[in-house]
Amino acid sequence: MKKTIIFLLFLAILCGALLGCRQDIVVSADATDRTANTDDVTVAPDTPLQKTEVPSIDLNTILGKTEYELIIADPKSQKHMISCAQTNLGDFCADAYRSATDADAAIVCAGEIGCGIPKGDITVGTVFDVLPAESNLMTVRATGSEILDCLEIAYRSLPEANSDYLHLSGITLVLDLNIPSPVQTDKAGNFMGIEGERRVKNVQIGGVPLAEESTYTITLSAAVSGPIAEIFRHAAAETQNTVSNRSALMSYISDSLSGNIGDAYKNIFGNQRIGIIPLGQTEVSTPASLLPQIYLTTENTITRREYVSCTITVHDPTGVYSDIYDTASTVKIRGNSTSAGEKSPYNIKFSDKVELLGLGKGKKWSLLANLYDKTQLRNTLSYTFAQAVGVNYTSDSCFAEVYLNGEYCGLYQICEPVGVSKTRVDIDIEKNEYLLEVEPYQGYSNPYCLITSSFNLILGYNEPEEPTAEQRTWLKNFMTDVENAILSGDYDKVKAYVDVDSFARCYIVQELFKNVDYIQSSTRFYVKENKLYEGPVWDFDLSSGNCSNYYYPTYNNVDTSGLSYEGLHCVSLFNRYLFEYEEFQLLVSNLYAELQPVIVNLYRDNELGQNRIDSLVEANREAIDRNNTLWSTQKGYGLYEHTPVDGTYDGEIAFLKDWLEQRNVWLYNYYCPDMP
Repeated sequence: MKKTIIFLLFLAILCGALLGCRQDIVVSADATDRTANTDDVTVAPDTPLQKTEVPSIDLNTILGKTEYELIIADPKSQKHMISCAQTNLGDFCADAYRSATDADAAIVCAGEIGCGIPKGDITVGTVFDVLPAESNLMTVRATGSEILDCLEIAYRSLPEANSDYLHLSGITLVLDLNIPSPVQTDKAGNFMGIEGERRVKNVQIGGVPLAEESTYTITLSAAVSGPIAEIFRHAAAETQNTVSNRSALMSYISDSLSGNIGDAYKNIFGNQRIGIIPLGQTEVSTPASLLPQIYLTTENTITRREYVSCTITVHDPTGVYSDIYDTASTVKIRGNSTSAGEKSPYNIKFSDKVELLGLGKGKKWSLLANLYDKTQLRNTLSYTFAQAVGVNYTSDSCFAEVYLNGEYCGLYQICEPVGVSKTRVDIDIEKNEYLLEVEPYQGYSNPYCLITSSFNLILGYNEPEEPTAEQRTWLKNFMTDVENAILSGDYDKVKAYVDVDSFARCYIVQELFKNVDYIQSSTRFYVKENKLYEGPVWDFDLSSGNCSNYYYPTYNNVDTSGLSYEGLHCVSLFNRYLFEYEEFQLLVSNLYAELQPVIVNLYRDNELGQNRIDSLVEANREAIDRNNTLWSTQKGYGLYEHTPVDGTYDGEIAFLKDWLEQRNVWLYNYYCPDMP
């Protein structure tokens, strides 16, 4: 039945193309109206334009289904990538072209592809959207030399986008980004020729090295234009106008794949038909996953004491973000308790501000090892939750695989460090605005600190790091006014000095995850426009039940229930006094009830879609498993973390999900007892 539908659809399309006049595709009443792209015709002024009737096409006809989304844009960043990187949709279209003609290889120009294919049923209309301009395929005979020229043109702009970017079937190659493109153009950008060393290397067709003097059959759209068309214009056409690009896709889905796009196109970033040699590297980047790769190269011993010189290469195998290669950067070991771990965390500093992997622009960045968290997820889970809650200036981050002097170090979380800038904590130091951090004792993380008058809190100066005497005096007086207002019993006075909304939102994040460090470190406040704000949040690897009974008996309720998800932990510091106001209690209660869909979605699927934990695991599982071959889930790496659940990664994930669910139930009953 499917073959009959495809054949009739193809006949309808082909008949319209052969009629040589404007055509309208007539669709059934329940289908979306669409008009085919055809040539205009000239008619006499008073002559009505006649429509040519063609067989009805129901664009809702289901051709098959796909288990995976086929993409043209990065699902996370939404950055358009079909013109600069491999995707499973690009592979799919190229495979369909080659299947339709049985050629040695097929190429699909990025400009042909209009949109992606969502997971689920694939209709005729879906195919029309993927290929918005219908054209016939042609198969040409081309020499190996012509194919090489074609590939150089296609990838001349990488890592930047190029409308001539080609998706391949039957062809594999290596692209060396260290070599400038040999493609020559004039001032207007017109193709002039190819001269110099090729950046396209190790080209194979059908798994056999390409020979420049040999001839191969290549299928492509007859509508391809520009320099690629110029190359193939001189090749003898073997077949032409035999099948349209849309028909090729429909036939491939229904016949070749029996209506099911499965695991062959599981990898959203393609099947790695183009191997990339990153800037500053000599070998093809072949990561176990398609996460960013960060290479640190140094002749120095990296310590916590000071930055040492190094070369940093950042390579995104998906091609979404440009390579970064900095020979004048520096690195040091970061953190306090984590700095002593076997898997070292790092702070890196580029020689200048860089746009890094869609995370914003900055010079300093942190590489979190997450050694004590066997799920690898608590930091990123809490940061994205804080952003959803509305905590200002929460750090953006993403996962990356790190190599030191060529040796694989594991999975890391590259993250904006907490600091002052227009894209981080946006305050003006010159206007008596400050970034502060709670410290357990003076000199713990910051050389300068103040001790508040009433609450005796030790607040280290993050920014400015070395405040002037005038700045220290001003802040001391300001914090005295803040504490006096909090103790006044007048909530209006409190709101005059304290942004209570930021305190409530930060409290919910800290208390839900029950962050071990909240009481004594990794807790920030900032002063902006003569008000005290809480945030941004930081450092959640020891949270959500991930801490030892020995070091944290009160946290884990060792002497009572033994259930760590019970009890309040973050009603301390300023919160201890703010919760004495009914208005603040009500603010927290209402926010907590309002945020329930977001909270539940951390650990369980709901109306917001797949739960956040499963989503992170699925997106990063290959890299997580690779990390775990080096850093075992069966071993404890410090005195602070909890004992491994059952030695498996899945066991740790199940523990985290269950803990967050039980924690949410407990907190909801505590703060929202009268709510449904």
